[in-house]
Amino acid sequence: MRQLEYSGQIAQALSLEQPSDSVEGVKETVIRELTTLDPRMVIRRTDYFNHSFIPDLVASWPDNARAGERYIYLKFNDEIDYLLDDMTLVKDSQPIIFGLSDTPREPNGSRAQDLFETSAQSNTLVTDAAGVETLIDRGNSRFLDLATSTLTRGGRGLVDAPIAASAVENLAEGFEGARHTDKLLTRRATSTVELLFDPTHADRLNRLLQAVWIGSGGHLEDFPGRRNETAELPDDILQFLLDYEEIPDDDFWRRLGRRVTVGQLCRLAIPDGSRNLDRLMGVNAKTYWSRACRIRRHGAALLTSKSSSPHWAVDRGLLAYRASLYAAYLAESIEHLDEVTPDQNPGILVEELRRRADGIALNALDFSAGGRVVKYSSESEEDIADDDAIEEIERSLHGDVLIKRASVTLKNGRRLSCDFTTNTITGRTTSKPKIPELLHAAIILLRGNDPAEQAVLDSIPGLDEDEQLSFDFGKPADL
Repeated sequence: MRQLEYSGQIAQALSLEQPSDSVEGVKETVIRELTTLDPRMVIRRTDYFNHSFIPDLVASWPDNARAGERYIYLKFNDEIDYLLDDMTLVKDSQPIIFGLSDTPREPNGSRAQDLFETSAQSNTLVTDAAGVETLIDRGNSRFLDLATSTLTRGGRGLVDAPIAASAVENLAEGFEGARHTDKLLTRRATSTVELLFDPTHADRLNRLLQAVWIGSGGHLEDFPGRRNETAELPDDILQFLLDYEEIPDDDFWRRLGRRVTVGQLCRLAIPDGSRNLDRLMGVNAKTYWSRACRIRRHGAALLTSKSSSPHWAVDRGLLAYRASLYAAYLAESIEHLDEVTPDQNPGILVEELRRRADGIALNALDFSAGGRVVKYSSESEEDIADDDAIEEIERSLHGDVLIKRASVTLKNGRRLSCDFTTNTITGRTTSKPKIPELLHAAIILLRGNDPAEQAVLDSIPGLDEDEQLSFDFGKPADL
């Protein structure tokens, strides 16, 4: 639907003989146009039309509880003076005033300037069908999608067709300017943001531009806009950048990653992963820590829909490293892993554990057989893998003897606890293992001796060669 069609349909509805049909036709067209601009917006009708201070429509955003509601007033806007008078009655609610025809402009534009300044001061958005259509026709840009849809919630000032066209150009060029640390272009975007958005929404968009500026190598003190020195990126900005079309710049993600934590990643929603998340983890995984890891086999849907190449995702509030047959879920605490129901296993045979743990010191073992449990450990944290006492314990316990849990020490001295019944591995005491070493140990200790695992191990980003453990690909023991 083109600009003249929206404007034309409003004019056609206003010409209908029956007032009720006219009002319904106008409201239907405006609702369709605004929800095309912002699909997350939900608009309900009221029983009023062109009332001085009772809205015609009420907008809300069900997916954002903090957004609240915004009143929409449909106004005849042939005379700007009348529009300014009507605005004084509703400005306290920071509404949207939608003109039913193109906003008039004098040759010198003085009255339009008055309308812009007055509406901006009261955080009122004044627009019309032509202005909204210009925003809808903005072109293919995720940043423009975000900015123009944000106008419905936090826009202000006059946004008719000429201003909308200028804003689209400034914002698009400014975002690319931030990617290349171009002060002039970036300033055009930040200035547009300050003019057309209320302080709350302007701050959000400016922080996004600032994050892109810094990620691209710019210095905070050189950023040509309002600066925010908060260390951590806001969640919504990080979500936007990870969902954005791929940014193939390792330096960008390395700089950005300094302001990101695993806990923050776990608050996002990236259930299918993204190329940018893979890039972020590829250059930053070795600097991030995780206290717990649980390996769980995929369901049938994931087994058939996902490629075999390991990749990152955020699912059920957990950072996930997904291979073709399973996912390794990572969290900053063991309690957070409760979101993932574990695959239940009886345990692991002693000889199988010895094969998997080649290069890892076993410090404590929980044996189980026939309903009996024996704990065997070293007070001095020595390796007990080859102790003769282990065979004595196996002989004393009748039936199939399994190891349910083990305490281990990696080559680098990192101490971990393994629960083979739930395929879970955690850092012991206050240990904060780095993600690569925790993943590597989890896959070796909790998965079977399958040569296919080597491809998964080789894909773990940031793993130093001296931290890698040996892997015995001999014939696996029968469980």
